[in-house]
Amino acid sequence: MNNADRQVVVTDIQMPFRSMVIFMFKWGLAAIPVALVLLVLGMVMASVTAGLLTGAGHAATATPATAISAEPTLPDDPHFKPRLPSSPFNKP
Repeated sequence: MNNADRQVVVTDIQMPFRSMVIFMFKWGLAAIPVALVLLVLGMVMASVTAGLLTGAGHAATATPATAISAEPTLPDDPHFKPRLPSSPFNKP
């Protein structure tokens, strides 16, 4: 008879209750690092997917930084007075 042809069916395990509780506790502790690794992988995959769906790859079509002025430009009119948003503190 070949080893590949043998089949074993386990029908019962004789194990004291306390030993089984300790075994299951260790099994639960061993699952924590696995859960953390899966959480990190899921976060990376979600970040990549969100980046692709929000158009992060379209940086070539964005406005170049040289075209953005840091200082606002005011009109050349000498009578120009900027208006402030209305609030009870800036009433004339």
